Amino acid sequence: MRRLPKAEFLRVQSYVIENIDMISFLEEYGIQVERVGAINTAVCCPFHDTNTSDSARVNAKNGQRFYCNNPTCKVHGKKGLDIIALYQELLALKGETVSYIEAMIDLYCNRLNQQMPKFEDAVEEEVDAAEQEKKSMLRLLFLHTTDIAEKLLADPQWGVEGRKYLDQRHISPAF
Repeated sequence: MRRLPKAEFLRVQSYVIENIDMISFLEEYGIQVERVGAINTAVCCPFHDTNTSDSARVNAKNGQRFYCNNPTCKVHGKKGLDIIALYQELLALKGETVSYIEAMIDLYCNRLNQQMPKFEDAVEEEVDAAEQEKKSMLRLLFLHTTDIAEKLLADPQWGVEGRKYLDQRHISPAF
């Protein structure tokens, strides 16, 4: 499996956010926008039925974030959508389900005409599989050890000392 290293992810994410103007992007999608000053732009939210151009806003000061004012909207209450999350939600309106990374790479490669970011082999996945195998073996060993201990305690000859020990500590053997 291939993965995008964190440093590369952050580089591509920053590049996309810094180089795509959210207002122009929304206008290209046919979404009504109205500039209301240097920082805020009123937007007709595409995620619910509304006829007002101020149902949502884009704040240019916070790295171009999309906020909806309607409490019933699915994006209301979030800390604002960056251009990538907004694109992801717009694709979902069309029935296309993509991850944040897929949306980011699509914008990076197709909209900004950049080369595909460098992915690397996911070595952690192999380590995780080896770690899981180790845990499985330890669980199995524990189960077998418990089974042997219970059988020894239940044996009239071999379990005498063990039962005395448990009895002194007011522990009843569960067998």
